[in-house]
Amino acid sequence: MAQYNKQNNSFLPNCTSLYEVVMLADQEGNISTGGGNFSGSAVDAFGRARMAQPLTLFDAHNVGNLSTEFYNTLTGGGAAVNHNSNDSSAEMAIVGASESVVRRSKRRMAYQPGKSLLMMATFTMAAPEAGLTQRVGYYDDEDGIFLEEVNGTYNIVLRSSSSGSMVENRIPQSAWNGDKLNGIDEDSTSGHVLDLTKSQIFWSDFEWLGVGSVRCGFVINGALIIAHTFHHANSITGTYMNSAQLQITYEISSSGSYVGAGATMKQICCSVVSEGGYEAIGQEIVAATPFAGNTTNIANVFMNLITVKLNDLKSIVVITGLDVLNIANADFEWGLFKNATIAGMTFGSSVGSVSYDTIDADLSSLGTRVAGGYLGGKTAPATFGSSNWDYQIGQLDASTSDTYTLAVRTGSTSKAAAGMLKWIEY
Repeated sequence: MAQYNKQNNSFLPNCTSLYEVVMLADQEGNISTGGGNFSGSAVDAFGRARMAQPLTLFDAHNVGNLSTEFYNTLTGGGAAVNHNSNDSSAEMAIVGASESVVRRSKRRMAYQPGKSLLMMATFTMAAPEAGLTQRVGYYDDEDGIFLEEVNGTYNIVLRSSSSGSMVENRIPQSAWNGDKLNGIDEDSTSGHVLDLTKSQIFWSDFEWLGVGSVRCGFVINGALIIAHTFHHANSITGTYMNSAQLQITYEISSSGSYVGAGATMKQICCSVVSEGGYEAIGQEIVAATPFAGNTTNIANVFMNLITVKLNDLKSIVVITGLDVLNIANADFEWGLFKNATIAGMTFGSSVGSVSYDTIDADLSSLGTRVAGGYLGGKTAPATFGSSNWDYQIGQLDASTSDTYTLAVRTGSTSKAAAGMLKWIEY
């Protein structure tokens, strides 16, 4: 039977089968609890061997420029986010007391019950200082999991609003129940000493279902090291978080007593995957212009057919398709635009978590065009798929939804067209 020597991080010479080791214990000493319930980073949050195809829900990087998948919330006159083109990072900087930079993903991640949700985020923190706090993880202002450095102490924190108010369970490095990454033999099977001023890969996987376990750790030298696990089943009387549909967040802040010369935290790259794929479950919802359609009033200017936005920023809504009806039997060009500007929008109609407006008005600014085509026949349908996360409605900032606008234009005036947008709300 194969055995592992933690003193020199190697298998003993009589090792003949990696299979036996993975099934009985991984190289960090995480042992099977029997009955096929295997533990350790060789399996996902639900105990499945990590051989299933992961499906990427979200990824972002800063190669070439700052990622547009994040919005910034800045507090204080010196707070800033700058692009470092040399190492493809976003430099989040504060220069004095009572300042902060929060960089948060515009989209929430679509957790699916029964599937392990794996988050990975890379970063480099500034040197610890009194009055300085740095965080990275999968969280919003009410719920989530994150790694924290404050006044030189490393914490892994579970934030929860399930009690009706936000509460944080803060676990310092000295109390981590996995590998404490302190270099002390009896505390750290990996032998590594954690240094957050060096670039790190922080990971966490979720077994939510309201009451599952959450594992947190680091990837060092290609190994997924489990630093701390929060267990909840057979322990709590409710849910450990309000929701697992959260956002990637990077944060640096200074207190009012901070007297340092300024600090910079680097955001590098991140990814969220559903391990074992994602089954798109949900009925397609449709909203459309009146059947008589809208009329383009100015040649060669795009006119709104229908615009949608979230009325609940915590919702997961993905645009799945559209259709344009050529009422005038004219030649049209259609486009789907993200965050266009249209005067007079009231969003007076709604379906579920989506509000919409079919105002007959021109686009004064196109925003970003994400799809388009020409229409010479009677209809122009387009399908994006039920889980194309690039068409998920996200946020512009902390309080404002993205909008998606289906618009048309034609070479002649007063030509009518009708439009329909389709989506699934998870």
